[in-house]
Amino acid sequence: MRLVLLFVFLLSCSFVHAFDRIKVDPDLEIMELLRNTYVFTDKTGEMSAEQILSLDEEAWKKDLLNGYSENAEWILIPFTNLNDQEFEKVLYLNNPITHKVDFYFVVNGVLQDEFIATGLARSSEAKLYNDPKYPVNLHFPPNSKVDVLVRVFDPMSSIGVPFFLMSFDKALALKDRDLSLSLLWLGILVLSLVLS
Repeated sequence: MRLVLLFVFLLSCSFVHAFDRIKVDPDLEIMELLRNTYVFTDKTGEMSAEQILSLDEEAWKKDLLNGYSENAEWILIPFTNLNDQEFEKVLYLNNPITHKVDFYFVVNGVLQDEFIATGLARSSEAKLYNDPKYPVNLHFPPNSKVDVLVRVFDPMSSIGVPFFLMSFDKALALKDRDLSLSLLWLGILVLSLVLS
C-alpha cells in the first residue's frame, strides 16, 4: 500500500514539474494569466481533481480557449515562488457568463484538502461563493510550486475565462470599480423607467 501511495505521490510531482511555470514575487501588482494556462477537456464532466492530477503532460494543451463548450474544462495555472519569502496574492476571475467554477490548489505536488466552489457547491467541504468574480486568495510558501486547477462546468458557458493575479490593493480597486459600474447601470435603468 505504501508503494502505491509513493507511486501516486511521485506521479503527481512529475505532473507539477513538467509545465512552464509563471514566476511570481511579492512585488507583483497585476498579471494577466490566460496565455500562461493549460487546458484539458473532460468530456464526461465527472473527473475528480485527483484524476486530473494523474493525467500525462500530453493530455494538456497550452491554448487560449474562446467561445463556448458543452464539456467540463479544466484549466491549470502553474506558479512558482523562487523567493525565500512567503506572501499572498489574489487570483481574480472576471467572467459574468461563467457561474459554476471549482478552484483546487496543489502545493509542491500535494493536492490541498480545501477548495472553493462558485455557483452550486459540489461538496459540503467546499467554500461556496455565489459571485464568480470573487477574488481567491493564493498563499505562496517560500520556494514553492503552487498550481491552481480550475474546473469550469457550466454547460455552454464561455470558456475564454480572463484570470488575473494581483496584489490585494489592485483586487480591492477592481472590485470597487465593478460595484461602481453595476450601480451606474442600475441608476441608468431606474432613470429610464422613471422618465418613460
